[in-house]
Amino acid sequence: MKFLHYISVLFFATLVFASCSKDDNEETTPAVANIEITNVEDGQMFTLNEEATIEATLYIPNGEFSNSKLVFKATEGEETIIVDLVGKTPKNAGEKTVYLSATVTPKAPGTYQLHAQFDYSGDEAQSIVISDELNVASGAFLPEE
Repeated sequence: MKFLHYISVLFFATLVFASCSKDDNEETTPAVANIEITNVEDGQMFTLNEEATIEATLYIPNGEFSNSKLVFKATEGEETIIVDLVGKTPKNAGEKTVYLSATVTPKAPGTYQLHAQFDYSGDEAQSIVISDELNVASGAFLPEE
């Protein structure tokens, strides 16, 4: 009798553990169209006159996208730099995630607000989808001795 009790407790514990465990590597897909810059962090520094590739992931639940851009806006002054985000457009109708990138070369020191955006049309609606804004900077760095 105790044997059956131990087996039922073990089964119940396994069931609870399996239902509570979550795979941290599992990516969830958003329910609405969005875009995210994936390889730049808030506060990141870029080196002057050095090429940098910025990557973004675009998600569309249905509909179509166009005019994907990366926008650098100077925090002081009027300067705004806009660069096209390019990548492979999915050929299959079922593909909803698009990986894009843009290459930039900062020419002037300063701080910028950076975001990615695209035009979205779907569900009989049109809108501009914008990523979270990141604060970045560019400058010259002295070599270490």
